Formats: sequence, structure tokens, C-alpha cells
Amino acid sequence: MAVIGLAVITLGWLVQFYYAVAGHKEIKPAFILVYMLGVLLLIVDGYSNGLSKLAVMNLFSMFAAFFVLLKVSFKK
Repeated sequence: MAVIGLAVITLGWLVQFYYAVAGHKEIKPAFILVYMLGVLLLIVDGYSNGLSKLAVMNLFSMFAAFFVLLKVSFKK
């Protein structure tokens, strides 16, 4: 499942890169959501394989991405 999670995160980066090439320099919510989905898969994989410390670190990463999503979604 870790490989799938990393592939999803890579897909998110490709979405963000597409927007950047098109001239949009801000972080897109689509990128953050896809990134969070990939990290969620890494969290599940970590807990499934007894890597709870790694899963918790990924959880922190997902929370950080969530707060960025809130900031991007509700900017003035």
C-alpha cells in the first residue's frame, strides 16, 4: 500500500506542476487533497505493518497539509 500512497502523492505533485506550468503560482486545493489521500494510505500502511512511529509522523504531515488546505481555501 505504501507504493500506491507514494504514487498518489506523485500524482498530486504532477497536478501542482501542471498548474505551475500554466502560470498559476499558488498552491491548488486539488494538490493538497490528492497529497492528503496519498499520506492517508501511508498512514494505513504504517499501522498495518507495525510502523506506528512512521504512521504518526505521516499523520502530522497530513495535519499540516490540512491546515494549508484551510488557509488556501479561505484566503481573503
